[in-house]
Amino acid sequence: MGRRVVAAFVVVGSLCGSGLSGADVDAIIIPATSPNQIEGVTATDVSGRFVITRGVGGSSIGRPNDARYDRLTGTRVELGSAILAVSADLRWAITTGTASGTDPRWRNIDTGESDLVPLLVPPNGWALPNALSADGQLLLSGVANAGPQSGAMAFVVHRDGTVEPAPLPRFQPIDFSANGRYALLTSECIPDVGLACRRYARWDRIEGTATILSASTTRFSFWIGDDGSVIESEWLTGDPFVGGDLRLVRRPLRGPAIELVGVGEVQSPTEVSDDGSILAFVDANQHLVMVDTATAARTVDTSVRVVRDGFAVGGTGAVVVAVPTGPGSAGVGLNGIDAATLHATSPSGRTAPPRLAAGETLAVRVAGVRNVPADASAVVLNVTVTNPAGPGFATVWPCDEPRPNASNVNVTGGGQTVANAVVSKVAVSGPSAGSVCVYTIAGVDLIVDVQGFFTGAAYTGVAPDRFVDTRNGETDSVGNVAAGGAVTVPVAGVRGVPAGASAAVLNVTVTNPDGPGFVTVWPCDEDRPVASNVNVTGAGRTVANAVVSKLAADGSVCVYTSAGADLIVDVQGYFTGAAYTGVAPDRFVDTRNGETDAAGNVPAGGVVTVPVVGVRGVAAGASAVVVNVTVTNPDGPGFVTVWPCDRARPDASNVNFTGAGVTIANAVVAKVAVSGGSAGSVCLYTSTGADLIVDVQGSFTGAAYTGVAPDRFLDSRG
Repeated sequence: MGRRVVAAFVVVGSLCGSGLSGADVDAIIIPATSPNQIEGVTATDVSGRFVITRGVGGSSIGRPNDARYDRLTGTRVELGSAILAVSADLRWAITTGTASGTDPRWRNIDTGESDLVPLLVPPNGWALPNALSADGQLLLSGVANAGPQSGAMAFVVHRDGTVEPAPLPRFQPIDFSANGRYALLTSECIPDVGLACRRYARWDRIEGTATILSASTTRFSFWIGDDGSVIESEWLTGDPFVGGDLRLVRRPLRGPAIELVGVGEVQSPTEVSDDGSILAFVDANQHLVMVDTATAARTVDTSVRVVRDGFAVGGTGAVVVAVPTGPGSAGVGLNGIDAATLHATSPSGRTAPPRLAAGETLAVRVAGVRNVPADASAVVLNVTVTNPAGPGFATVWPCDEPRPNASNVNVTGGGQTVANAVVSKVAVSGPSAGSVCVYTIAGVDLIVDVQGFFTGAAYTGVAPDRFVDTRNGETDSVGNVAAGGAVTVPVAGVRGVPAGASAAVLNVTVTNPDGPGFVTVWPCDEDRPVASNVNVTGAGRTVANAVVSKLAADGSVCVYTSAGADLIVDVQGYFTGAAYTGVAPDRFVDTRNGETDAAGNVPAGGVVTVPVVGVRGVAAGASAVVVNVTVTNPDGPGFVTVWPCDRARPDASNVNFTGAGVTIANAVVAKVAVSGGSAGSVCLYTSTGADLIVDVQGSFTGAAYTGVAPDRFLDSRG
């Protein structure tokens, strides 16, 4: 949630966006709230996922209709009271106990449970909640009046009821750092003189000290960060009550001050994110201006007009704006909005999508975003799951179709990082048109890199469809395909795949293996190649990989396993015509000295250039290739990136490995370099010393498929 100084149905779309006016704009709209009017947005979490809307009616303690929206699931929690303070993740709040404002309560918004706040009540006033720490377990509070006191007027209340008084008497709280270490306090310079002069102090709760920052008639501090830095308004002429020339400055604990906003720019209240990275305000044109507080760089979002104070800033830059759409007031925070949309944006180059909780779905808008045209029918993605809470899987599919019984990425325990290529059809109808959806059964962070797209009719994507599952049931833990066995999978002419299909996009999952081994997929009318598509390193693992396989003349593919295991094959789409030429997998690179070699031969930071165009079965006019990249013998955790050699190496990964000695593979649909000495090649970079194996599965010619240098569309790690 941001901190401010005075100066229906939801389908979530991409959390990166269209680049409107330099801002990454989330085009998703929350529908009208009528008949439950709102006055505006008061807070948003770090990602812009959760949003607090302020209810209409009376004073801050008299509003009955404050609510929290979950933009991911479309749920709305009506609080039946007003929020006085809220945590950064919008899960904990201090609320009025009733609509009339009595009995303030410490409330868990997720569970609904609440307790009376154990507020300190001095003789001459009642305690006023001011701000919560980011985790919602510490409350900065103070006394509502300014009468003479014998003790501190600012204090921190712990969730367990413990109270810490500030070491400075007669100082009241202004702001609390997200980590709960620093509090910003203020007091009049001379008692009973009014606001002509204010003193500001930094209370360091860890060291137990309070330091006077300034005493001035022109400088007003209003925000304090985790590092003790403050942001203040500096009036060059006038003051907050009569107006004048104002600028905003960040003053770090050490080092020079940074001017964030120049004189005359601020036209409305100003918001600062909890982590202090972004300051936002509205300019004279009613456009949202987002300022990076470390560099003073700014981004202007001209896509909406902000009415009065209807916006809030999340931790790493997500900003949510309430945009009136229905009849009613002309101003947010005045008479309320009869109907509103919530517009999310973030500064250029920064994204802050949410971490997914178990069982949640995130829609990622791809068509019409960056280099992907609006008429793209399918996209090639690399989907990485990291920081999982436990074992589980992720499924990718077009959002306008039901979620299929299929998986794309599988993890077997907490803390793993696993990636897989996905060729996904794009939703074509409804609010989610242009998007793909990602569902996860375990709480995870998601990374989605776009590698290319399809237009036209050469490739037809489908909602993933399970063609083979050799388990007796989903909880069956016994492998049913013997070591050295192969399964024949008819594809062409089966369940919506036409008889004329020449190749298919599959997701092949190995589960319940007896031990380490590999799986190979190939057209059944050719010899089994010396190649692998899925690698497993031990018994009981579950590993998946995408495969773009040529089909045999009878429309089938064969799947071989070197170790006893269960095999699951999900079909994601198919090719007709000549745009894609599949081959029996062909090993182009193997940096091992032999298949039993256990020493990595590509050093950390090393790059391997792989010529592919015009080599063996790859056509001279190929614009992209499908390769299976295997990492083995790594020295430790790391990643591999594949990209066209004539471009700069992108901020993306294709294969992720979590430790030394593992073997892991992933499919990559890679654009081929077209210029320079590396024309016709793809490059592979490894962050850690390892061996690399590259098997080519096919190539694209013509305009049906357009490869791009991998482009990160989503990273929920912030």
